[in-house]
Amino acid sequence: KRATIRYTINTDLPWHISEVELPKGHNSCDSIVRERRAGSLLKKGARYDVTNLKGERDRIEGILRNSGYFTFNREYVTFDMDSFPQDRTVRIKININQPSDTSQHQQFYINNIYVISDYSGEGLNDSTRRDTIAVGEYRLIAKKVKFRKKVLLDAIFFKQNDLYTKDAETSTINHFSQMGTFKFINVDYVLNKDRPGNYLDVVIGLTPGKKHAWGYTAEVNISDEGLFGTVGSLSFLDKNLTKGADQL
Repeated sequence: KRATIRYTINTDLPWHISEVELPKGHNSCDSIVRERRAGSLLKKGARYDVTNLKGERDRIEGILRNSGYFTFNREYVTFDMDSFPQDRTVRIKININQPSDTSQHQQFYINNIYVISDYSGEGLNDSTRRDTIAVGEYRLIAKKVKFRKKVLLDAIFFKQNDLYTKDAETSTINHFSQMGTFKFINVDYVLNKDRPGNYLDVVIGLTPGKKHAWGYTAEVNISDEGLFGTVGSLSFLDKNLTKGADQL
């Protein structure tokens, strides 16, 4: 037994945004959002679209995370909306809510940067004996030096005393990934309790993959004339030839 279902959808007329009200508070978060309003996904006169509301929350999160607000996330962004059925418009007010445990969101700065080039998951608390080489604000940690200092430092976009930014983390991970030498790349943050203010120690954990890789292919061919032939190839890859994460 079979049945046919026909759907009739009456979409009616779409709603539009009549006004977008930005946060009016005097704190720095509200000020930053107002300064970056040109990139907002919510435009006066545009169709009302829930997708743009979600995108606006992500955009504001990105702006504030790149302005030092390490603990900020999209859940702090809410919207108040007033609807006007007579002309099918909605007025949207953007709110930046403050955390419950403090009066306002705090900006964080970068302190020391630790790079563990043979990371195994325990971070700085790993009991395995390792040597530490200090290069300015950077601390290079490893049981055995397998990578040149410059190669590691050139891939790091964190600078001591700079504001924390999410972009610095993303760029650092991308550059280490592009080397093709590390199996896992992990970035953790530890609040520094010895220095007054909001300072984060950055711990970059690099887990190397296998240094050498082998591969082979083989083919057997038979032509229309009955000729028989074979071909094979062997490949070898070294992922850290001169301690520069260079590949041969």
